[in-house]
Amino acid sequence: MKIQKYESFGATVSYDHNRLHLYDINNSENAIPVLDIERSRRGELSADLFYNKITYSGTRYGLKLNYKNFTDSKMDVTENLVNVDAHSRMELGDNILLLNLGADFLKSKTDYATISFEPHFKTNLWRFKFDFGVGVSQYMGDHSKFYFYPKSNMYIDVLGKNLGLYAEANGGMKDNNYLKSYKVNPYALVDKSVPTFTKYSLAAGFKGRVHDLFWYNIGAIYSDINNYMYYGLNDSKSGSECLLDKKWNNLAQNYTDVRLLSIKAELGVNFDENLSVLTTFKSYNFTVDKFDDDASNKKIDILNVPSFELLVNTKYLISEKLSCSADLFVFGKRNTSETLEKSNERKTNGIIFDMNLNGEYKFSKYIQAFINVNNVFNQHYQRWEEYPVMGIGAIAGFAFTF
Repeated sequence: MKIQKYESFGATVSYDHNRLHLYDINNSENAIPVLDIERSRRGELSADLFYNKITYSGTRYGLKLNYKNFTDSKMDVTENLVNVDAHSRMELGDNILLLNLGADFLKSKTDYATISFEPHFKTNLWRFKFDFGVGVSQYMGDHSKFYFYPKSNMYIDVLGKNLGLYAEANGGMKDNNYLKSYKVNPYALVDKSVPTFTKYSLAAGFKGRVHDLFWYNIGAIYSDINNYMYYGLNDSKSGSECLLDKKWNNLAQNYTDVRLLSIKAELGVNFDENLSVLTTFKSYNFTVDKFDDDASNKKIDILNVPSFELLVNTKYLISEKLSCSADLFVFGKRNTSETLEKSNERKTNGIIFDMNLNGEYKFSKYIQAFINVNNVFNQHYQRWEEYPVMGIGAIAGFAFTF
């Protein structure tokens, strides 16, 4: 096979701005908002530079530089993040050698830098596919720490595309800066950004495809994690150093070491080329050995994390230009604080059901109209503690692509 030389260079720039308003709700049955306060005014600037090259021998090189600036003028937060990612892919006969080098630099309330290196070696042997790899990371912040973790997986072809067995051993570091936290939970305050480190994550399961009708992936994952991050009220007895503002129920990052057992299942069904359904399920079972210093050896609770998550996504292509979709969400029970005054007493919220509907019409490849209907069943619940979700609502507009 003849491989042609290829080289590309590009850049992207984007900016996003939004405001978050909080409403003080009275205690009457009508729950009428009586006060509106702007809690945050956030802006995100992102710029990417990337370079890719393929040589005549098939060796691939890539370099990506990303800069993000995140500001919250109401909360007096400014965060600058620089990420550098370099990778290469070399073919050694029937084998493949992958090299990944990454570096992150964060300038914020907490300054730190991380450097990681992850080499991989891929090979096939009969019905087996192997990917042998390791990772090393150096963290430099309020303290310096060196991490070593696995990055390997194996796949066994049992019945061709119909059934295969897999086993994985992974690990690594994840940032918990203000920007990433906001994308998960817009109500949270970040007093101290501490990276989460997964010492190891062991997974095993089976997956496959039956004809072209449906595909599946079922497995179990066991992880040992340092500084697992979750969200709780600022006065929760978790030992975290965070701000305190009971009036507005501010949520803050909390950290603790955990062992996590998860069951994950995915099932995709393609009824025809126009209709498809994807169902995903994941459970969370935590073991926490660390105890609270202020709670008479009471175990720390992992707050605001559901016992399971279920998502059913249905897509239907009505015509070449018109399409619609529906997302059904189910969240399991979650531990939360009992009251603002007694947040060391826990309660468990019930199971949550919610659904969103979406429609899209394409006038051309450059212009499309959309409508999104959220919380179709008009459910009243709190995904995040002390923050009720909005009732049924809709948003419509146009999207332009240049």
